[in-house]
Amino acid sequence: MDDLSVVQNVLNIGMSGGFNLSGNVSVAPGAILNLNNSVATASGKTVTINGTLEGTAIITGNAAIVISATGTLAPGPFASIGTLTFATAPTLNGTNFMKIDRNGGSPLADEVILSSGTLALGGTLVVTNIGADLQVNDTFTLFSAPAFAASSFNSLQLPAGYTWDTSQLTNNGTIRVSAVGGAPTPEPIILQTQAGQLVMSWNQAAFSLAS
Repeated sequence: MDDLSVVQNVLNIGMSGGFNLSGNVSVAPGAILNLNNSVATASGKTVTINGTLEGTAIITGNAAIVISATGTLAPGPFASIGTLTFATAPTLNGTNFMKIDRNGGSPLADEVILSSGTLALGGTLVVTNIGADLQVNDTFTLFSAPAFAASSFNSLQLPAGYTWDTSQLTNNGTIRVSAVGGAPTPEPIILQTQAGQLVMSWNQAAFSLAS
């Protein structure tokens, strides 16, 4: 596949046999590239995400992958847990949208995996709980890599009603509930476009919208 530009709406790619992105890839603001159970080889020069890269996939190849300040990295399907695995460390300048579910089986959280190299955390980390109420010492692995750079997120938006231990994010990519009933933190409302429509999602356990 030559140069690929996703300029609006959603492009769904589901090819378990694998496909090759031999050219440059770009996703415009508001657009979504959804990789559904795919194995993609990004052998072009750059993959630039100004919109959203989501899904469950393995992305091989040596292309430079950049999540820009306006971009979103969102492992997994829209409402369930998933994993994005990279052979080359992505540059995380945008929003990292991750879901957790303590009763969700394995894994318990969306995960970004780097198979080799060093991962530098950056941008904004937004975590939403899509499952049952959390308990003390619930631990979720959001990022896995052979090594982590001395870096940090610009901001954290974690599920409200809990005290969070984030000290291990740059050691092993985990966050842990250290107390229940801690000082509330803002619960994010996530806006995404799907098939040309604006879709709003939130943690229903945290609050509801009155009609």
